Amino acid sequence: MSESRKCLLLMTFALAAASAPFPFGVQRAAAQSDAPAPSDAPAPIHVVPPQYPARALQRGRSGAVTLRFTIDVNGSTKDIEVVESSSSVFEDAAVEALSKWRYAPRTENGQPVEWRVQTVIRFGLGK
Repeated sequence: MSESRKCLLLMTFALAAASAPFPFGVQRAAAQSDAPAPSDAPAPIHVVPPQYPARALQRGRSGAVTLRFTIDVNGSTKDIEVVESSSSVFEDAAVEALSKWRYAPRTENGQPVEWRVQTVIRFGLGK
């Protein structure tokens, strides 16, 4: 498959999947969450899909990164840590994308609170 066809396929898949809601605001185009969503799962208000690493794309590699992070009182992500990954080539892209996501803040007793969540971001090529 040519590079331009791969890029077109990835962009088409990303656009089609962007409208589907997933737990923890994970974009299906490049990622999918394995964690079951609690009934009060955070709702993303801004999601940036991960950039597929060029080295992985060139080699036709897929993989996954498990991330744990905090959603702060303003809905920003912070304290992002890699819990596990299939390859380090995907880690920076997953962390970078997640750092740009924004959520509707969670509240308890009318006050915004931080909370810790974990998700798995999967990178895969549509063939």
